[in-house]
Amino acid sequence: MEYNLKMEKYNSLLTNSVYYPKWYVEKQNTEAAGLAKVSFVRYPYSKISDSAIKVTDKEIEEYVNKNKDQYKQTESRSIAYTIFNASPTAADSAQLRKQLADLKPEFAADTTPTKFLSRYGSTIPYSDVFVGKTFLKMPAKDSITSLPKGAVYGPYLDDHTYALAKMIDIKTLPDSVRCRHILISNDPSQGGVVDSIAKKKMDSVEAAIKGGASWADMVQKYNPQSDGSRAKNGEMTFSSFDMQQPNFAKEFAQFALFEGKKGEKKVVKTSFGYHLIEILELKNPEPHYKFAQFAKNIIASDETERVVLEDASKFVSESRDLKSFNDNIAKSNGRIQKFEATNIGPNDISIQDIDQRLAGGFGQAVPCRTLVREIYKADKGDVIKQERIGDSRSGYKYVVAVVTDVLKEGTQPAYVARAGSANAQGVERILKDKEKAEQIKQMIGKVSTLEAAAATLKDSIITVDSVRITDGGGKITEAKVLGAVFNIANKGKVISEPIAGRDAVYVVRVDDLTTTSVAVIDIQMQKEQMRQRAKQMQSFYSSPVKLMKDQATIKDNRRNFY
Repeated sequence: MEYNLKMEKYNSLLTNSVYYPKWYVEKQNTEAAGLAKVSFVRYPYSKISDSAIKVTDKEIEEYVNKNKDQYKQTESRSIAYTIFNASPTAADSAQLRKQLADLKPEFAADTTPTKFLSRYGSTIPYSDVFVGKTFLKMPAKDSITSLPKGAVYGPYLDDHTYALAKMIDIKTLPDSVRCRHILISNDPSQGGVVDSIAKKKMDSVEAAIKGGASWADMVQKYNPQSDGSRAKNGEMTFSSFDMQQPNFAKEFAQFALFEGKKGEKKVVKTSFGYHLIEILELKNPEPHYKFAQFAKNIIASDETERVVLEDASKFVSESRDLKSFNDNIAKSNGRIQKFEATNIGPNDISIQDIDQRLAGGFGQAVPCRTLVREIYKADKGDVIKQERIGDSRSGYKYVVAVVTDVLKEGTQPAYVARAGSANAQGVERILKDKEKAEQIKQMIGKVSTLEAAAATLKDSIITVDSVRITDGGGKITEAKVLGAVFNIANKGKVISEPIAGRDAVYVVRVDDLTTTSVAVIDIQMQKEQMRQRAKQMQSFYSSPVKLMKDQATIKDNRRNFY
């Protein structure tokens, strides 16, 4: 907690130091008032085939060495892996179903459901609650709610379990109760009075209400300040389910839910003190059911696990390196599948590709810390002995992996930088686009007129009115082009050099450049808006703590201890 508070204070100190001076805001507003009419010809890089340009590893290394900050890498490893599934078989499922069917007569005869469920290890504990059919979330609920008292339904399949359901009791109850109360606390430590005085006061309150006293006045006079119902003069609404929970006053629920009728009043003592309760409305009465569910997870038998483990062990014994690993997968004719996982960190507790494959992603993780440790003990090309992951409910899996790449902390090698990553564009793409830009510029030659350039490129001229530096009129998105357009020296001219953008080369003519009136704005408000935006960008793109870690020399030994 103390560490978190210090970090929050430090981050606030840095983010609140963001400052936008008045002159800068005014400069931006003046620039935004500029208005241009622009004509241009655009030649996309995609018109030149990628296959026509070869980029060597040496060229990539030279580029990376000049831009090392963009191509840093943390320590990571990659694997190819296969999964041997030890999930329950049809025979395992059938065996469990038979076990429950054999217990069905005993379950029907039993009179103590809590003990029965505990004795045979039900995965669902007994819940002493009446539930309306509308709120039941279970398979075969129509069949189960049709049972008479004492009858048992099943076995039935419910997700990864087989279950039996026994009807314990049936009552017609409302799905919710609207009521109001006057409360006199009998706890002096909480501002109340001793029990005997609280009882006498409640007797007086009850008599006053019978005599026509205002309920609202009594609530405001007696209900503790901590009672949230004071704001509505003691009125409250509870669902039937909530009123049966252990943390709800049992005596209150007994009258308001089970015994009372609409319009009835009663004094009830609970752990909070003495309540005078009036039932205002019993909403949507319907049958409510209390039943016991005996459920067991469908898990793999010892025999199923043994067969799968033997299969995985045999594969490991025959796969001593990456080549034999791949050869044995190929020989399986699709029975064994190969998957790949990259960017595995030394302290990871799960592997993202395995998470997505087995848990469906969405923040669900499949713990496999032992497998990660083994990956970091191995060298490139080493095959790792099968590791058991998962759980009995969804079925254990045995993973056999081979290390396919080892990346050390530092600068990316050419084969990694070539393709790029989430944090940096691939160098091959950058260098190919750069070469394409040079070829296009040579094709254009010396720029004399826009029409001549259009003829050379065999393309039409595009004209855009009302271009602002903050908005390219829907046609210009290149910052380099917009920067050149709003250079006053280019007004009325064809820009002498073609402009290489992100995805095309542009030849541009600035037909006109004017200035509209600067909008009247609240400078202080705009400064604050820009400051807040800058704070958000700072926190999103560059955590101060991360920047400090990057500048420091830190030796992380956590992998050695867990």
